[in-house]
Amino acid sequence: MKPIERFTTIRLADGAYELRAAQPGNHMAYWSLYPNGFCDDNELGRFEQTIRFADPAPGKRVYFHIMTDGSYSVTAQRLGMLPSLPNLRDIGGYETEDGTAFVKYGLFYRSDRLCSLSASEREAFEKLGIRLIVDFRVANEIEGREDPEFAGIEYLNTQPIAQKNKCFHYTYADLVAGSTDKALDSAQALAEQYRVMAFGSAAYRELFARIAAHQTPLLFHCSAGKDRTGVAAALILRLLGVPRETIVYDYLLTREACAASIQKTMDSLRGMLDAHPELGEAIESFLSVRQPSIESTLDELDSRYPNVEQYFVQELGLTSDQLADIRRTCLTKHIEKKEG
Repeated sequence: MKPIERFTTIRLADGAYELRAAQPGNHMAYWSLYPNGFCDDNELGRFEQTIRFADPAPGKRVYFHIMTDGSYSVTAQRLGMLPSLPNLRDIGGYETEDGTAFVKYGLFYRSDRLCSLSASEREAFEKLGIRLIVDFRVANEIEGREDPEFAGIEYLNTQPIAQKNKCFHYTYADLVAGSTDKALDSAQALAEQYRVMAFGSAAYRELFARIAAHQTPLLFHCSAGKDRTGVAAALILRLLGVPRETIVYDYLLTREACAASIQKTMDSLRGMLDAHPELGEAIESFLSVRQPSIESTLDELDSRYPNVEQYFVQELGLTSDQLADIRRTCLTKHIEKKEG
């Protein structure tokens, strides 16, 4: 099976970086502060499968450009970008199904709610160059947890799931209180939303209109950054020709990104789980992500439309020219050498 990512970037405990190749080869690595270009002067070295080095630009987001026998790739730290936003990640770097190109880094960020952003990390966040923040939360989720304001960044609030939908009418407090009927009802409603959320959605139509208008880099988020945000990320990657297994892979990264907080909450609910084991899947739906959820979204899209182009034209109002333009501007060919 072909690896999901050709190269991955790991930030080590001492602040250094490690690049890992999925396949051994004659790889040459360079670093840059830009996702779309590098200079030969910023050479890090040649490696076969792994290479470690000190942070070449402390306090700044770094992109690593790799040449392998004429093939060009880019990698960057995906998880753990800002500790106060555990589910923040860049969805760039994923390869298209035909293997000829990959999604550009630095265009699309998905995240959990931004009110958790610490003051010390605000500067790093602002350096991402984000032009638009799309908040998918409903009013009662936002109250008291408003996004910070940022100079020069537009804020848009639009809801893929209506305020009245019962998967948000019942709160997490219902789980803690052991209200089994409400919790199970809410979890079932959330599962159903995964099946239908991508259809008839003014919110996703607006998101893709902004993408078509080149209003990137952009960040989209909900509360936990996993359900409404997960579907949005899946749709972006689907439009760009990323294969289904990669879409599922990115969706499931929430488990790793939020593992510590998920485990902490599960531990706190152990007594309730022992008393109500039937709530296990419901709690998992609220705290984490389950593969059948995103699979149901993709299955429904495939069942309603014969191809991805018709979905984006008929459901989200894009034209064929806009689809082609988005792919042209948001993908990079592996055969291109990006020196700058």
